[in-house]
Amino acid sequence: MTTSNLIRWGGLAVFLGSVLWGMQKIGWTLFIGSQDPRAYPQPAATILWVMGLIAALFILVGLPALYAYQARQTGRLGLFAFAMVFIGMALVTSNAYFGVFIQAGLADLIILAEEAGVTVQEPVAAGIGFMTTLLLYTLGWLLFGLISLRARVLPRWAAVLVLVGLVSGFLFLATNFSLLAMPVTELGIAWLGFALWQESDEVLAQVKPVTES
Repeated sequence: MTTSNLIRWGGLAVFLGSVLWGMQKIGWTLFIGSQDPRAYPQPAATILWVMGLIAALFILVGLPALYAYQARQTGRLGLFAFAMVFIGMALVTSNAYFGVFIQAGLADLIILAEEAGVTVQEPVAAGIGFMTTLLLYTLGWLLFGLISLRARVLPRWAAVLVLVGLVSGFLFLATNFSLLAMPVTELGIAWLGFALWQESDEVLAQVKPVTES
């Protein structure tokens, strides 16, 4: 398979993963509505965790294509942004894996403990891990969106949506508007992936000196 085809398939992976991810976030808000572990044993929660895991894996696989396509224009800053967002997405993937295979059973133990009169508190390390994942994910996509905006290789409005979604997600966190704000980032990422998939082989061939050097 040629380099151009690999990059195009990477774009498709990003597109599909982002669409699924946006649906997962909306579904979590509609059917779960909180981060309370007591909600996790529900079948809906398990399905949504699986959706999140598949989505994160698709995006993780496609990220190198997004970087390679604009590597020449973004330089070292682009490589740094790619590394940060890749690590952030890897942590998100690990979190989704934990949710699919471990969290439901852990929630059952918490419920049993509280029914026995034992108060269960979230470990400090869990909070630190969550904040680290959120920070790397947010800063990584912010920086990646900015370098994509500056590179002018992929659609600029797609990069704008990524940035707007991240900022609005923080501004309207824990409000009714968060349901509308959350999928904006995923829409922007999906647009980036779709644009990459739609590009012709002649345009994609421009990245060969970068990816094959």
